[in-house]
Amino acid sequence: MNNNNNPYNHAINCYNSGDYLNARKWLVIASGNPLYEEKAINMLAIIEISCSNYLKARSILEENRDILYPNHAENYGILEMKEYNYNKSKENIIDSFNNSDFQPGKLIYLADLYVELGEYDIARKMYETLLNKSDYYVKATLKLIYLSIIEKNYSYASRLFKNINESEINRKLYTRLSITLDYFNKKLKLSKYPQYYVRRLLRDDDNDLMEHVKRHVGENNASDGSYFFPDINLEKTILEVRKLIGELNPKYDEDSYEYKISFPTGVGYNGGEVTNSLKAITAIGTNRIITMYPILLSNEFNQEGYMENKQLLLKRKRGK
Repeated sequence: MNNNNNPYNHAINCYNSGDYLNARKWLVIASGNPLYEEKAINMLAIIEISCSNYLKARSILEENRDILYPNHAENYGILEMKEYNYNKSKENIIDSFNNSDFQPGKLIYLADLYVELGEYDIARKMYETLLNKSDYYVKATLKLIYLSIIEKNYSYASRLFKNINESEINRKLYTRLSITLDYFNKKLKLSKYPQYYVRRLLRDDDNDLMEHVKRHVGENNASDGSYFFPDINLEKTILEVRKLIGELNPKYDEDSYEYKISFPTGVGYNGGEVTNSLKAITAIGTNRIITMYPILLSNEFNQEGYMENKQLLLKRKRGK
């Protein structure tokens, strides 16, 4: 098949550009071809995890376990980590090592899990192991930068950042990291970076946040199928989220923290289904809310893991 007419390649191009809607359509077509079935179904699960539709992701992974497991066991582990099922997450990630050719990149998922558990020394050693692998040097360095920020070792994070060339990573991520490190090193000035992310860090203004979150209100603003009800009281919701994130354990996710919060009644849609849950994202190492949007949790969401383990919270807040 000509690569230009390959539905799987079309799907990957759409995915890389953030067009999840069309990526899904192409993947469904590709899944009907035995040559691409496994990869296409696996990518469908990855997209749903990316879109925080954990219910749909779990459905795809479980319904196709005979096709996907154990070759893609790490994605089962990532989903369990997203829903705070840490023991299951560890089992699946380790299975991804034991049942296929060893891939150094999978070590990153296990290291991420140890960060979630507050076992920073173990995670650091894993990331450092990958610095010797040229294909993983940049990603491992980024992970060490994030970990250093979590541990409040901002000077070391800045030194690591100097080892990364701007052309080696996404330009948006490079800029955000530069801004974040300037913020922690008290060098950030609004006159230098007038964009939204900087205003959130320096001013933490609710009106600014509300204008941004309005982009996730109404179906017309939902490129990924996630949007708030048009009549939602954003001011009240933001106030409630602010109060709750001070009591909950943040989940580390690349250059940000995320909090999954459930309300007694619905807040919006995700994947065409009404949901009463949302994800609030803050800049890593801070309680500055950057954005929030509806998510769809599965029945396997670990409520105990979601509610705070005070000992772990203190461990993280102390940067130990």
